[in-house]
Amino acid sequence: VPKMLGLEGKHPDYDPQKEKIIPVVSKEGVKVISMEFLLQNADDAVIWRGPLKMGAINQFIGDVEWGKLDFLIIDLPPGTSDEPLSIAQMIPRADGVIIVTTPQEVALLDVKKSINFVKKVGLQVIGIVENMSGFNCPYCGKEINLFSKDGGKNAAEALSLSFLGSIPIDPEIVPLADKGKPIVSSQAASVSAFEKVIENILAKIQE
Repeated sequence: VPKMLGLEGKHPDYDPQKEKIIPVVSKEGVKVISMEFLLQNADDAVIWRGPLKMGAINQFIGDVEWGKLDFLIIDLPPGTSDEPLSIAQMIPRADGVIIVTTPQEVALLDVKKSINFVKKVGLQVIGIVENMSGFNCPYCGKEINLFSKDGGKNAAEALSLSFLGSIPIDPEIVPLADKGKPIVSSQAASVSAFEKVIENILAKIQE
Protein backbone atom coordinates (compact mmCIF):
# COMPACT_ATOMS: atom_id res chain seq x y z
CA VAL A 1 0.00 0.00 0.00
CA PRO A 2 2.73 2.58 0.82
CA LYS A 3 4.49 1.88 -2.50
CA MET A 4 1.29 2.15 -4.53
CA LEU A 5 0.43 5.48 -2.89
CA GLY A 6 3.95 6.94 -3.20
CA LEU A 7 4.60 6.75 0.55
CA GLU A 8 7.64 4.49 0.75
CA GLY A 9 10.10 5.54 3.45
CA LYS A 10 7.50 7.64 5.29
CA HIS A 11 6.76 7.25 8.99
CA PRO A 12 3.74 8.30 11.08
CA ASP A 13 4.12 11.00 13.72
CA TYR A 14 3.00 10.74 17.34
CA ASP A 15 0.99 13.26 19.35
CA PRO A 16 2.12 12.89 23.00
CA GLN A 17 -0.71 15.07 24.32
CA LYS A 18 -3.45 12.99 22.75
CA GLU A 19 -1.33 9.82 22.92
CA LYS A 20 -2.30 9.15 19.33
CA ILE A 21 -0.47 8.05 16.18
CA ILE A 22 -0.75 10.56 13.32
CA PRO A 23 -1.30 8.75 9.99
CA VAL A 24 0.77 9.42 6.89
CA VAL A 25 -1.12 11.42 4.24
CA SER A 26 -0.74 10.81 0.51
CA LYS A 27 -0.61 13.54 -2.14
CA GLU A 28 -4.26 12.84 -2.85
CA GLY A 29 -5.18 13.46 0.80
CA VAL A 30 -5.67 9.80 1.78
CA LYS A 31 -4.70 9.04 5.38
CA VAL A 32 -2.76 5.78 5.54
CA ILE A 33 -1.50 3.43 8.23
CA SER A 34 0.47 0.34 7.24
CA MET A 35 2.73 -2.08 9.10
CA GLU A 36 5.48 -1.16 6.62
CA PHE A 37 5.68 2.33 8.16
CA LEU A 38 6.74 0.77 11.47
CA LEU A 39 9.48 -1.46 10.10
CA GLN A 40 13.10 -0.35 10.03
CA ASN A 41 13.54 -2.30 6.80
CA ALA A 42 10.57 -2.54 4.43
CA ASP A 43 11.82 -5.97 3.31
CA ASP A 44 11.52 -7.44 6.82
CA ALA A 45 8.92 -10.17 7.24
CA VAL A 46 6.39 -9.73 10.04
CA ILE A 47 5.97 -13.18 11.60
CA TRP A 48 3.31 -12.82 14.26
CA ARG A 49 0.81 -15.13 15.86
CA GLY A 50 -2.85 -14.22 16.36
CA PRO A 51 -2.68 -12.16 19.59
CA LEU A 52 0.06 -9.89 18.22
CA LYS A 53 -1.87 -9.38 14.98
CA MET A 54 -4.99 -8.46 16.94
CA GLY A 55 -3.00 -5.99 19.05
CA ALA A 56 -1.63 -4.27 15.95
CA ILE A 57 -5.05 -4.07 14.30
CA ASN A 58 -6.53 -2.67 17.52
CA GLN A 59 -3.84 0.04 17.56
CA PHE A 60 -4.35 0.87 13.89
CA ILE A 61 -8.04 1.44 14.53
CA GLY A 62 -8.18 2.81 18.07
CA ASP A 63 -4.82 4.53 18.64
CA VAL A 64 -4.60 6.47 15.36
CA GLU A 65 -5.85 10.05 15.16
CA TRP A 66 -7.98 9.48 12.08
CA GLY A 67 -9.99 12.67 12.49
CA LYS A 68 -13.04 13.14 10.29
CA LEU A 69 -13.16 10.55 7.51
CA ASP A 70 -15.39 9.98 4.53
CA PHE A 71 -14.65 6.25 4.75
CA LEU A 72 -12.30 3.96 6.64
CA ILE A 73 -11.16 1.27 4.20
CA ILE A 74 -9.33 -1.76 5.59
CA ASP A 75 -7.43 -3.86 3.06
CA LEU A 76 -7.37 -7.44 4.32
CA PRO A 77 -5.75 -10.64 3.05
CA PRO A 78 -8.11 -13.15 1.43
CA GLY A 79 -9.66 -15.94 3.43
CA THR A 80 -11.00 -16.37 6.95
CA SER A 81 -7.91 -15.76 9.08
CA ASP A 82 -7.41 -13.73 12.26
CA GLU A 83 -7.43 -10.34 10.55
CA PRO A 84 -11.04 -10.25 9.26
CA LEU A 85 -12.28 -11.85 12.48
CA SER A 86 -10.57 -9.13 14.53
CA ILE A 87 -12.06 -6.38 12.37
CA ALA A 88 -15.54 -7.90 12.69
CA GLN A 89 -15.21 -7.87 16.48
CA MET A 90 -13.78 -4.36 16.68
CA ILE A 91 -16.12 -2.67 14.18
CA PRO A 92 -19.40 -4.58 14.45
CA ARG A 93 -21.35 -1.69 12.88
CA ALA A 94 -19.20 -1.42 9.76
CA ASP A 95 -21.05 -0.64 6.54
CA GLY A 96 -19.97 -4.00 5.24
CA VAL A 97 -17.45 -6.05 3.32
CA ILE A 98 -16.48 -5.87 -0.35
CA ILE A 99 -15.45 -9.23 -1.78
CA VAL A 100 -12.89 -9.12 -4.61
CA THR A 101 -12.44 -12.16 -6.83
CA THR A 102 -11.09 -13.18 -10.21
CA PRO A 103 -13.39 -14.89 -12.75
CA GLN A 104 -12.16 -18.49 -12.59
CA GLU A 105 -14.03 -21.12 -10.59
CA VAL A 106 -11.03 -22.00 -8.38
CA ALA A 107 -10.99 -18.44 -7.00
CA LEU A 108 -14.76 -18.50 -6.52
CA LEU A 109 -14.49 -21.47 -4.16
CA ASP A 110 -12.58 -19.27 -1.69
CA VAL A 111 -14.98 -16.40 -2.27
CA LYS A 112 -17.94 -18.50 -1.16
CA LYS A 113 -16.09 -19.41 2.04
CA SER A 114 -15.31 -15.75 2.69
CA ILE A 115 -18.94 -14.76 2.14
CA ASN A 116 -20.16 -17.42 4.58
CA PHE A 117 -17.56 -16.22 7.09
CA VAL A 118 -18.71 -12.61 6.78
CA LYS A 119 -22.33 -13.61 7.35
CA LYS A 120 -21.45 -15.74 10.38
CA VAL A 121 -19.69 -12.84 12.12
CA GLY A 122 -22.72 -10.62 11.53
CA LEU A 123 -21.45 -8.27 8.85
CA GLN A 124 -23.13 -7.35 5.58
CA VAL A 125 -21.66 -8.21 2.20
CA ILE A 126 -21.86 -5.00 0.17
CA GLY A 127 -21.17 -6.90 -3.02
CA ILE A 128 -18.66 -8.62 -5.27
CA VAL A 129 -16.03 -7.03 -7.54
CA GLU A 130 -14.51 -9.09 -10.35
CA ASN A 131 -10.85 -8.24 -10.91
CA MET A 132 -8.71 -9.28 -13.92
CA SER A 133 -11.90 -9.42 -15.96
CA GLY A 134 -10.82 -9.61 -19.58
CA PHE A 135 -7.99 -8.02 -21.53
CA ASN A 136 -8.40 -5.82 -24.60
CA CYS A 137 -5.80 -6.88 -27.15
CA PRO A 138 -3.88 -3.79 -28.35
CA TYR A 139 -3.30 -5.41 -31.75
CA CYS A 140 -6.66 -6.88 -32.77
CA GLY A 141 -8.92 -4.88 -30.45
CA LYS A 142 -10.76 -7.99 -29.26
CA GLU A 143 -11.40 -8.86 -25.62
CA ILE A 144 -9.47 -11.92 -24.42
CA ASN A 145 -10.77 -13.64 -21.29
CA LEU A 146 -7.54 -14.93 -19.76
CA PHE A 147 -9.20 -16.08 -16.54
CA SER A 148 -12.62 -17.18 -17.82
CA LYS A 149 -15.54 -14.75 -17.87
CA ASP A 150 -18.34 -13.48 -15.60
CA GLY A 151 -17.42 -15.74 -12.67
CA GLY A 152 -17.88 -12.93 -10.16
CA LYS A 153 -21.14 -11.81 -11.75
CA ASN A 154 -22.54 -15.33 -11.81
CA ALA A 155 -21.51 -15.92 -8.20
CA ALA A 156 -23.23 -12.70 -7.13
CA GLU A 157 -26.44 -13.78 -8.88
CA ALA A 158 -26.29 -17.30 -7.42
CA LEU A 159 -25.73 -15.96 -3.90
CA SER A 160 -28.27 -13.10 -4.24
CA LEU A 161 -25.58 -10.45 -3.77
CA SER A 162 -24.93 -7.18 -5.58
CA PHE A 163 -22.44 -7.31 -8.43
CA LEU A 164 -20.42 -4.11 -8.10
CA GLY A 165 -18.56 -4.29 -11.40
CA SER A 166 -15.60 -5.67 -13.33
CA ILE A 167 -12.02 -4.39 -13.45
CA PRO A 168 -10.21 -5.39 -16.68
CA ILE A 169 -6.56 -6.31 -16.95
CA ASP A 170 -4.86 -3.03 -17.80
CA PRO A 171 -1.09 -2.97 -18.52
CA GLU A 172 -1.01 0.69 -17.44
CA ILE A 173 -1.85 -0.21 -13.82
CA VAL A 174 1.50 -1.86 -13.07
CA PRO A 175 3.89 1.00 -13.97
CA LEU A 176 1.57 3.52 -12.29
CA ALA A 177 1.46 1.49 -9.07
CA ASP A 178 5.24 1.02 -9.15
CA LYS A 179 5.61 4.82 -9.36
CA GLY A 180 3.16 5.39 -6.50
CA LYS A 181 0.48 6.95 -8.69
CA PRO A 182 -3.15 5.83 -8.10
CA ILE A 183 -4.71 4.79 -11.37
CA VAL A 184 -7.86 6.83 -10.74
CA SER A 185 -5.69 9.96 -10.93
CA SER A 186 -4.43 8.98 -14.39
CA GLN A 187 -5.81 8.82 -17.92
CA ALA A 188 -5.65 5.02 -18.09
CA ALA A 189 -8.36 3.24 -20.06
CA SER A 190 -9.64 1.31 -17.04
CA VAL A 191 -10.35 4.39 -14.89
CA SER A 192 -14.01 4.33 -15.91
CA ALA A 193 -14.31 0.74 -14.66
CA PHE A 194 -12.97 1.76 -11.24
CA GLU A 195 -15.30 4.76 -11.14
CA LYS A 196 -18.30 2.55 -11.95
CA VAL A 197 -17.41 0.19 -9.10
CA ILE A 198 -17.13 3.16 -6.71
CA GLU A 199 -20.51 4.50 -7.83
CA ASN A 200 -22.12 1.11 -7.20
CA ILE A 201 -20.52 0.82 -3.76
CA LEU A 202 -21.74 4.28 -2.74
CA ALA A 203 -25.25 3.53 -4.00
CA LYS A 204 -25.33 0.26 -2.10
CA ILE A 205 -24.24 1.61 1.28
CA GLN A 206 -26.62 4.57 0.99
CA GLU A 207 -29.67 2.33 0.51
